[in-house]
Amino acid sequence: MKTKKNIKFYMLFVFFSNLNIMSSFLSLYLSDIGLSLSLVSSVFLLYQATKFLLEVPTGYVADRYGRKFSGILGMILMILSYLLLLTMNNQAITAYIFVFIQALGYTFISGSVESLFVDSIDNELLVHWNAVERIIFYFALALSSVMGGIVIHNLGYSLAICIDIFALFVTTCTILLMKEKKTENISPKKEKGQRYKLPVNQRNILFALYLIDFAKAFSYVGVQDLYALYLQQFGLTSNIIGIIIAFQFVISSLFGLLTPNLQKYMRNETLLYVLPAIQVIITIPAYALNINVWIVPFLYILQSIIFSLYAPVKYQLFQKNLDTSFRARALSFQSIMISMGSILFYGFSSIAGRYLALSHTVTIALVITLLLILVSSGILSKSDF
Repeated sequence: MKTKKNIKFYMLFVFFSNLNIMSSFLSLYLSDIGLSLSLVSSVFLLYQATKFLLEVPTGYVADRYGRKFSGILGMILMILSYLLLLTMNNQAITAYIFVFIQALGYTFISGSVESLFVDSIDNELLVHWNAVERIIFYFALALSSVMGGIVIHNLGYSLAICIDIFALFVTTCTILLMKEKKTENISPKKEKGQRYKLPVNQRNILFALYLIDFAKAFSYVGVQDLYALYLQQFGLTSNIIGIIIAFQFVISSLFGLLTPNLQKYMRNETLLYVLPAIQVIITIPAYALNINVWIVPFLYILQSIIFSLYAPVKYQLFQKNLDTSFRARALSFQSIMISMGSILFYGFSSIAGRYLALSHTVTIALVITLLLILVSSGILSKSDF
């Protein structure tokens, strides 16, 4: 089933699902209502742990009962979690319940809606549309950051949460409008014995890509979640932070358009061998060195540009190696690797936060990430693309 309508609705899904004010300001919000850095880290830890435990079961639901069903169920849970967020006070237990429901909803969405998109497009067009998706993704985050900074600074968090709930409702509508390909049921014996048996080279490539996801999550999920809180430590207000984050996202997204042209001059292997490591190397000084506050966003933009250049290639390589019959579960396992890395980071952060500054904690995580990415690059260098 190749349908342009699915592509259009998926791009709308990407836009509205990421038009999420609280995603950039949640750590700041939790800090403002009285939670310590250690408690904030433990809240994010629960979020990632829930994803880790439930990604595969919910991925099975998507493959067995339908991707649309799974996606819509996930959106309903997400909306319920934000309704709970409206009632949150300084009690940590409410924050834990919120992130559990939100993570549960996310696991039903992850892989399922993306599978509807991938099933609707030819492999040779994946890099182009992945680049477009990154632009829409960053633009939505930029818009939500500007809106969030202004709304939170002038009108408070409650209105920001209500805006997010409306965006989630529209996101649910985009899933309803997508068409789902009907696939034949696969017997357990054939599924286990044939469908999942990949050539050694293909397994090595997927393992290396999973390792990159794990390594990046070990530091970059924390970098993203705690970024607003880190900027606040320089004395910046929420509206200024929102503008800074928005500017970073817009600039980063535009460079994603260069990826198809960059592929004409550089091999896919080269992009994946070199750029992930360069991204980490550029990020480290933002936290490791005592630099001017305005240098931090500049380095953040540079590392985001690097990511925008190689991410579409990485996604294409991953997606084209997945059979449609188990794509949602494979994508769920990708989310598990991300959750595993995030769990380790937040576990480390919740302990280290009692003894180390935020900048030192993130710096250590980035160094470990760099070492793991070098290992994955070594695996990819010996693989045949």
